[in-house]
Amino acid sequence: MIPNYTLLNNLYQNDKNSLIRNPVYRAVEFYVNQVLDPNRITLTSDNEDFIKFCKDTLQTSNFSQNNPKYLRELALFGNLFLKVVKTNGKVYFISIPQENITNLEEDSRGYITEIEFFVTNADNTYSIERWSKSEQFAYFYYSRVTPKSDENPDTFLQLSQIGIDFIPIVHIKFKETDTLYASGCVSSVIPKIIEANKLAARLHELQFKHNAPIWKRISNTLTRDGSKNAKVIKFSDETIINLAEGEDFTPTTPSVNYADALAILQAMEQEVEKDLPELRYFEISDTAASGKAIKLLFRAAIDKAKEVRINYLYGLTRILQICATIAQFTGLSDYLGEYPDGLKLSIDVYENDLVDVAEKFEILSKAVNGNINPEIIMNALGFEPAEIASQLAYMSTQNKSILSILKDEQ
Repeated sequence: MIPNYTLLNNLYQNDKNSLIRNPVYRAVEFYVNQVLDPNRITLTSDNEDFIKFCKDTLQTSNFSQNNPKYLRELALFGNLFLKVVKTNGKVYFISIPQENITNLEEDSRGYITEIEFFVTNADNTYSIERWSKSEQFAYFYYSRVTPKSDENPDTFLQLSQIGIDFIPIVHIKFKETDTLYASGCVSSVIPKIIEANKLAARLHELQFKHNAPIWKRISNTLTRDGSKNAKVIKFSDETIINLAEGEDFTPTTPSVNYADALAILQAMEQEVEKDLPELRYFEISDTAASGKAIKLLFRAAIDKAKEVRINYLYGLTRILQICATIAQFTGLSDYLGEYPDGLKLSIDVYENDLVDVAEKFEILSKAVNGNINPEIIMNALGFEPAEIASQLAYMSTQNKSILSILKDEQ
């Protein structure tokens, strides 16, 4: 199991911790929203048959539906494991639940050389898989009472039977590190988050002790030992107490300078935000600031998301190449090509990159007035190829400039 799995999962769900101020959910969802939209990717390869195969595999793997789940795992836990599955005449990929991985070994390139994981069955028994590159076998165990393999598998598979000599599982990391498991977006900030919540919880306790005002009724009359007579009284909403001469009330709740205590808490939250710039996404998304201003405020978070996207797309490319290798060897697809040259693939993402339509108009206006090809500028601004082709075609048929088209859209 990955380090801190239970703690991270509880922080995201915020069920067992019940933290008053918990930014983990927001930080994770930023990456779900920003790293990859399956509807805005383009597959590029010299091999058209391979492109068609990849598109079919993404659909068979239900990638559009599973993509948010994959990104949540990657952002929260720092790791994502995608496994190729061949069954019922199909080849597709799924994710392995990280809490079920009991053993993992990798080489210096980050390729898996040994892995073992289990699945809990409906009858509370376990199905276990152990894959070994050195042995060139995969071993399968069914209906076991413990989630560990032994020397007596129920069945096994030689890797050469599916046309490979490596383990068909890809480990994607949130951020590339030399450690076996990477850390997620909030892992390094957990102590600060917990400390901030201690401050918030303690402040609430002091302000609302026992959820009701508790006072001491003190009499100036001295007792035999020389102390003042005091009695603790818990008021209801309409309690009326008559005070005798020389009696007074004193609150049991300490006098707290709430403004100063709140300032300390806010300083701690600002410290957390420095480590998690992605939290600004939820603060400025509804502002009237221009795309350029938002981009400047948001630059650190964008840079982090880009690094995650690079790792994610690399892993996605590799899992598709493995699917193609297995499919063509086992006869589930026509011959597609040999890895690596025959199965080269580039996955590109088209996005607006926080530039709004008004800014696009301004940029295009200056570019076209400077005799720059509008198609080049539209590409740079993140228009999809289909959008560019459609706009240029409409421009030629209507005898309009690209500027007037954008003006009409505004």
